Amino acid sequence: MNQARRSSPFLAALALTAAFGLLGCAKQARNGPVDRSDVPLRIEELTKHIRVVQDGNYWGANSVYYVSEEAIFFLDATYLPQTAGRMIWKSMTQGYGEFQGVLISSYQVHRTGGLVAFHQQEIPVLSSVATENLIRQRWLAMDARMGLFSSWPHPPMPLISRTIRKSGTMFNGKVQVLMMPPGYAPGNLAFYFPEEKVLYAGSMLSIPLFYDEDVNLSELRRCIRILKKKDIRYIIAGHGDPIQGPDFLDRMDAYLIEYGRSR
Repeated sequence: MNQARRSSPFLAALALTAAFGLLGCAKQARNGPVDRSDVPLRIEELTKHIRVVQDGNYWGANSVYYVSEEAIFFLDATYLPQTAGRMIWKSMTQGYGEFQGVLISSYQVHRTGGLVAFHQQEIPVLSSVATENLIRQRWLAMDARMGLFSSWPHPPMPLISRTIRKSGTMFNGKVQVLMMPPGYAPGNLAFYFPEEKVLYAGSMLSIPLFYDEDVNLSELRRCIRILKKKDIRYIIAGHGDPIQGPDFLDRMDAYLIEYGRSR
Protein backbone atom coordinates (compact mmCIF):
# COMPACT_ATOMS: atom_id res chain seq x y z
CA MET A 1 0.00 0.00 0.00
CA ASN A 2 1.23 3.54 -0.70
CA GLN A 3 2.35 5.07 2.58
CA ALA A 4 3.90 8.19 1.02
CA ARG A 5 0.60 10.06 1.01
CA ARG A 6 0.10 9.61 4.76
CA SER A 7 1.95 11.99 7.09
CA SER A 8 2.95 10.56 10.46
CA PRO A 9 1.50 12.09 13.65
CA PHE A 10 5.01 13.07 14.66
CA LEU A 11 5.51 15.22 11.55
CA ALA A 12 2.08 16.68 12.13
CA ALA A 13 3.10 17.55 15.68
CA LEU A 14 6.20 19.30 14.40
CA ALA A 15 4.12 21.29 11.92
CA LEU A 16 1.70 22.32 14.62
CA THR A 17 4.58 23.45 16.78
CA ALA A 18 5.92 25.72 14.09
CA ALA A 19 2.57 27.07 12.96
CA PHE A 20 0.69 27.58 16.19
CA GLY A 21 3.07 27.06 19.11
CA LEU A 22 0.66 24.56 20.59
CA LEU A 23 3.15 22.13 22.06
CA GLY A 24 3.80 22.77 25.72
CA CYS A 25 0.36 24.26 26.37
CA ALA A 26 -1.48 22.87 29.33
CA LYS A 27 -4.87 22.61 27.57
CA GLN A 28 -5.07 20.57 24.38
CA ALA A 29 -7.74 18.84 22.33
CA ARG A 30 -7.91 15.14 23.07
CA ASN A 31 -7.04 14.23 19.49
CA GLY A 32 -4.08 16.59 19.16
CA PRO A 33 -0.50 16.49 20.37
CA VAL A 34 0.28 17.36 23.99
CA ASP A 35 3.95 17.95 24.73
CA ARG A 36 3.83 16.78 28.33
CA SER A 37 4.87 13.65 30.19
CA ASP A 38 3.08 14.47 33.45
CA VAL A 39 -0.60 14.57 32.50
CA PRO A 40 -2.52 12.63 35.14
CA LEU A 41 -4.10 9.34 34.16
CA ARG A 42 -7.87 9.08 34.06
CA ILE A 43 -8.99 5.70 35.39
CA GLU A 44 -12.63 4.69 35.05
CA GLU A 45 -14.42 1.66 36.44
CA LEU A 46 -16.15 -0.04 33.53
CA THR A 47 -17.21 -3.24 35.32
CA LYS A 48 -16.57 -4.73 38.72
CA HIS A 49 -13.11 -5.87 37.62
CA ILE A 50 -12.21 -3.92 34.46
CA ARG A 51 -10.64 -0.45 34.59
CA VAL A 52 -10.17 1.83 31.58
CA VAL A 53 -7.05 4.00 31.59
CA GLN A 54 -6.73 7.22 29.57
CA ASP A 55 -3.17 8.50 29.17
CA GLY A 56 -3.42 12.11 27.96
CA ASN A 57 0.26 12.56 27.19
CA TYR A 58 1.50 13.20 23.64
CA TRP A 59 -1.06 11.75 21.22
CA GLY A 60 -3.16 10.12 23.92
CA ALA A 61 -3.85 6.40 24.27
CA ASN A 62 -6.25 4.19 26.20
CA SER A 63 -5.39 0.94 27.94
CA VAL A 64 -6.97 -1.49 30.39
CA TYR A 65 -6.34 -3.41 33.56
CA TYR A 66 -8.21 -6.12 35.43
CA VAL A 67 -8.29 -6.17 39.22
CA SER A 68 -9.78 -8.63 41.71
CA GLU A 69 -8.90 -10.37 44.95
CA GLU A 70 -7.42 -13.24 42.90
CA ALA A 71 -5.54 -11.55 40.07
CA ILE A 72 -4.33 -8.26 38.64
CA PHE A 73 -3.17 -7.95 35.05
CA PHE A 74 -2.75 -5.21 32.46
CA LEU A 75 -3.37 -4.71 28.75
CA ASP A 76 -0.74 -2.31 27.37
CA ALA A 77 1.64 -0.08 29.26
CA THR A 78 1.03 3.64 28.46
CA TYR A 79 3.74 5.90 27.00
CA LEU A 80 6.12 6.09 29.94
CA PRO A 81 7.35 4.21 33.02
CA GLN A 82 6.11 6.93 35.39
CA THR A 83 2.53 6.72 34.10
CA ALA A 84 2.69 2.92 34.08
CA GLY A 85 3.96 3.07 37.66
CA ARG A 86 0.96 5.14 38.70
CA MET A 87 -1.34 2.61 37.03
CA ILE A 88 0.35 -0.26 38.86
CA TRP A 89 0.09 1.58 42.18
CA LYS A 90 -3.60 2.36 41.61
CA SER A 91 -4.36 -1.29 40.86
CA MET A 92 -2.87 -2.28 44.21
CA THR A 93 -5.32 0.00 46.01
CA GLN A 94 -8.25 -1.73 44.33
CA GLY A 95 -7.51 -5.41 44.91
CA TYR A 96 -5.15 -7.83 46.60
CA GLY A 97 -4.71 -10.27 43.73
CA GLU A 98 -1.31 -11.42 42.53
CA PHE A 99 0.20 -9.65 39.53
CA GLN A 100 -0.21 -11.96 36.55
CA GLY A 101 1.43 -9.93 33.79
CA VAL A 102 1.01 -7.23 31.16
CA LEU A 103 -0.18 -8.22 27.69
CA ILE A 104 0.92 -6.04 24.78
CA SER A 105 -1.39 -5.44 21.81
CA SER A 106 1.26 -4.08 19.40
CA TYR A 107 4.83 -2.82 19.31
CA GLN A 108 4.26 0.96 19.13
CA VAL A 109 5.67 3.24 21.81
CA HIS A 110 2.27 4.25 23.20
CA ARG A 111 1.76 0.57 24.06
CA THR A 112 5.30 -0.32 25.16
CA GLY A 113 7.01 2.83 26.45
CA GLY A 114 5.98 2.18 30.07
CA LEU A 115 7.09 -1.44 30.23
CA VAL A 116 10.19 -0.74 32.32
CA ALA A 117 7.89 -0.06 35.28
CA PHE A 118 6.54 -3.61 35.01
CA HIS A 119 10.03 -5.06 34.86
CA GLN A 120 10.90 -3.15 38.03
CA GLN A 121 7.95 -4.80 39.79
CA GLU A 122 8.88 -8.21 38.33
CA ILE A 123 5.58 -8.34 36.45
CA PRO A 124 5.93 -10.56 33.34
CA VAL A 125 5.64 -8.83 29.96
CA LEU A 126 3.92 -10.89 27.26
CA SER A 127 3.57 -10.22 23.54
CA SER A 128 3.42 -11.94 20.19
CA VAL A 129 6.69 -12.98 18.55
CA ALA A 130 6.26 -10.33 15.84
CA THR A 131 5.74 -7.61 18.44
CA GLU A 132 8.93 -8.58 20.27
CA ASN A 133 10.89 -8.52 16.99
CA LEU A 134 9.47 -5.16 15.96
CA ILE A 135 10.30 -3.57 19.30
CA ARG A 136 13.92 -4.61 18.83
CA GLN A 137 14.01 -3.46 15.21
CA ARG A 138 12.20 -0.13 15.58
CA TRP A 139 12.74 1.11 19.12
CA LEU A 140 15.54 3.53 18.27
CA ALA A 141 13.55 5.03 15.40
CA MET A 142 10.38 5.33 17.52
CA ASP A 143 12.33 6.95 20.34
CA ALA A 144 13.92 9.41 17.91
CA ARG A 145 10.51 10.38 16.50
CA MET A 146 9.12 10.95 19.98
CA GLY A 147 12.12 13.22 20.55
CA LEU A 148 10.19 15.83 18.51
CA PHE A 149 8.37 16.41 21.81
CA SER A 150 10.66 18.42 24.11
CA SER A 151 9.37 16.60 27.22
CA TRP A 152 10.03 13.08 25.90
CA PRO A 153 12.41 11.45 28.45
CA HIS A 154 13.76 8.66 26.19
CA PRO A 155 12.90 5.57 28.27
CA PRO A 156 15.03 2.46 27.70
CA MET A 157 13.98 -0.16 25.18
CA PRO A 158 11.62 -2.63 26.90
CA LEU A 159 12.19 -6.36 26.98
CA ILE A 160 9.63 -9.13 26.55
CA SER A 161 9.50 -11.84 29.24
CA ARG A 162 7.51 -14.39 27.27
CA THR A 163 5.96 -14.65 23.82
CA ILE A 164 2.45 -15.77 22.88
CA ARG A 165 2.25 -18.04 19.84
CA LYS A 166 -1.44 -18.90 19.56
CA SER A 167 -4.88 -17.74 20.62
CA GLY A 168 -6.24 -19.00 23.91
CA THR A 169 -7.43 -18.09 27.38
CA MET A 170 -5.10 -16.77 30.04
CA PHE A 171 -5.13 -15.99 33.74
CA ASN A 172 -7.59 -18.74 34.70
CA GLY A 173 -9.94 -17.95 31.83
CA LYS A 174 -10.45 -14.32 32.76
CA VAL A 175 -9.31 -13.09 29.32
CA GLN A 176 -9.10 -14.54 25.83
CA VAL A 177 -6.02 -13.58 23.82
CA LEU A 178 -6.75 -13.43 20.08
CA MET A 179 -3.97 -13.61 17.50
CA MET A 180 -5.16 -11.28 14.76
CA PRO A 181 -4.32 -10.92 11.05
CA PRO A 182 -1.72 -8.17 10.41
CA GLY A 183 -4.26 -5.44 9.87
CA TYR A 184 -2.95 -2.72 12.16
CA ALA A 185 0.53 -4.12 12.77
CA PRO A 186 2.25 -7.48 12.38
CA GLY A 187 1.56 -9.62 15.43
CA ASN A 188 -1.24 -7.44 16.83
CA LEU A 189 -3.38 -9.00 19.55
CA ALA A 190 -6.96 -8.44 20.64
CA PHE A 191 -8.37 -9.28 24.08
CA TYR A 192 -11.85 -10.39 25.04
CA PHE A 193 -13.26 -10.74 28.56
CA PRO A 194 -15.90 -13.49 28.26
CA GLU A 195 -17.58 -12.88 31.62
CA GLU A 196 -17.91 -9.12 31.11
CA LYS A 197 -18.29 -9.28 27.30
CA VAL A 198 -15.69 -6.55 26.88
CA LEU A 199 -13.38 -6.25 23.86
CA TYR A 200 -10.08 -4.35 23.69
CA ALA A 201 -7.67 -4.38 20.76
CA GLY A 202 -5.33 -1.46 21.36
CA SER A 203 -4.95 0.97 18.47
CA MET A 204 -6.41 -1.50 16.00
CA LEU A 205 -9.87 -0.18 16.95
CA SER A 206 -9.59 3.59 16.78
CA ILE A 207 -11.35 6.35 14.84
CA PRO A 208 -9.22 7.97 13.53
CA LEU A 209 -6.30 5.57 13.23
CA PHE A 210 -3.05 6.71 14.82
CA TYR A 211 0.45 5.38 14.11
CA ASP A 212 -0.81 3.83 10.90
CA GLU A 213 2.37 3.12 8.93
CA ASP A 214 1.76 -0.65 9.01
CA VAL A 215 -1.97 -0.61 8.25
CA ASN A 216 -3.19 -3.20 5.75
CA LEU A 217 -6.80 -2.28 5.03
CA SER A 218 -8.00 -5.63 3.72
CA GLU A 219 -6.50 -7.44 6.71
CA LEU A 220 -7.81 -4.87 9.15
CA ARG A 221 -11.32 -5.31 7.79
CA ARG A 222 -10.84 -9.06 8.16
CA CYS A 223 -9.92 -8.45 11.81
CA ILE A 224 -13.22 -6.64 12.27
CA ARG A 225 -15.17 -9.52 10.74
CA ILE A 226 -13.48 -11.90 13.18
CA LEU A 227 -14.20 -9.67 16.19
CA LYS A 228 -17.87 -9.31 15.22
CA LYS A 229 -18.32 -12.99 16.05
CA LYS A 230 -17.86 -12.21 19.74
CA ASP A 231 -20.77 -11.44 22.04
CA ILE A 232 -19.83 -7.85 22.88
CA ARG A 233 -21.31 -5.47 25.42
CA TYR A 234 -18.51 -2.88 25.45
CA ILE A 235 -15.59 -2.05 23.19
CA ILE A 236 -12.68 -0.06 24.59
CA ALA A 237 -11.26 2.07 21.77
CA GLY A 238 -7.51 2.56 21.60
CA HIS A 239 -7.70 6.36 21.31
CA GLY A 240 -10.29 9.06 21.91
CA ASP A 241 -13.48 8.35 23.85
CA PRO A 242 -12.70 4.89 25.22
CA ILE A 243 -16.03 3.28 26.05
CA GLN A 244 -18.02 2.27 22.98
CA GLY A 245 -20.88 -0.10 22.20
CA PRO A 246 -20.73 -3.09 19.83
CA ASP A 247 -21.83 -0.85 16.93
CA PHE A 248 -18.32 0.64 17.02
CA LEU A 249 -17.19 -2.26 14.81
CA ASP A 250 -19.70 -1.23 12.12
CA ARG A 251 -18.56 2.38 12.39
CA MET A 252 -14.95 1.29 12.24
CA ASP A 253 -15.61 -0.72 9.08
CA ALA A 254 -17.33 2.26 7.43
CA TYR A 255 -14.45 4.50 8.49
CA LEU A 256 -11.93 2.11 6.90
CA ILE A 257 -13.79 2.25 3.59
CA GLU A 258 -13.47 6.05 3.55
CA TYR A 259 -9.92 5.82 4.86
CA GLY A 260 -9.00 3.63 1.92
CA ARG A 261 -10.47 6.07 -0.57
CA SER A 262 -8.29 8.86 0.82
CA ARG A 263 -5.01 6.96 0.50
